[in-house]
Amino acid sequence: MTGPWAVVRFHGRNAAGWSKRGATTDEVYDYCYSEDELRPWAERILELQGRTEATFAMFNNHVRGYSAKNARYLKWLVE
Repeated sequence: MTGPWAVVRFHGRNAAGWSKRGATTDEVYDYCYSEDELRPWAERILELQGRTEATFAMFNNHVRGYSAKNARYLKWLVE
């Protein structure tokens, strides 16, 4: 840790989209995290909150609204 705040950025795990040559951003970020994927991150974010002045988590936006859905769920897990 080198500063007073931390940023956790979620890019999505759509392997097909990331590896597809010429993929659109809609294809690349077309991913909705599962509870099993977010739970360990919630634990890590709680650890970071104890060591920083501020901790931020960001999800890449997607036309299907996955960023908002995932952010709400992660917030629920952290709270």
